[in-house]
Amino acid sequence: MNELILKKLDVGKSAFGITPLPHGGGFPAACLQTSVAKVGNVIETTILVDLAKGAGAAAGANDIIGTDNVDDAGGAYIAELSDDVNGVLFAARYSVIELPAGGGADIDVVCGSVGTNPHDVAVTDAAILVNNGTNTLGESAFSAAGATIIAGGTNALPFVYLTNVDTTNAAYTAGKLIITLYGARF
Repeated sequence: MNELILKKLDVGKSAFGITPLPHGGGFPAACLQTSVAKVGNVIETTILVDLAKGAGAAAGANDIIGTDNVDDAGGAYIAELSDDVNGVLFAARYSVIELPAGGGADIDVVCGSVGTNPHDVAVTDAAILVNNGTNTLGESAFSAAGATIIAGGTNALPFVYLTNVDTTNAAYTAGKLIITLYGARF
């Protein structure tokens, strides 16, 4: 019988070279599952988000979704991109597996320059990566035209946030999303 044993080699890497994707303390860890895989020459970063496991919408339009009723828990980013791990981002997809309920239903994927933006504030140097509009079950939205997150061949806005477009300030009771980021490393 063969057993699969993962041993820690150095910070954040397993024996298989898998690097976990960091996220901010202002977004509930229970809501996130991430993976990074190389598919041919493309690096796919997949972020599974279950909003009902502790996320809350923000009171202001276009403010950051984060830990419900906790405005000072730290940066509420769902991923921090690294050129070495994720490649230089060139496309993104946002898919709805379960419709968001409770909090705002119009959710965008936004990149920013700093990882300290907490829940219920705007993203610093915001660039909308995916402007999803109102969620539709089973549909996917793709990168916004002209999404500028790359500067000089690198991810200039490495922090990925979810923002609610409307002003529904409430805990999410449902909502399962898949965010897939596509990058390349030359």
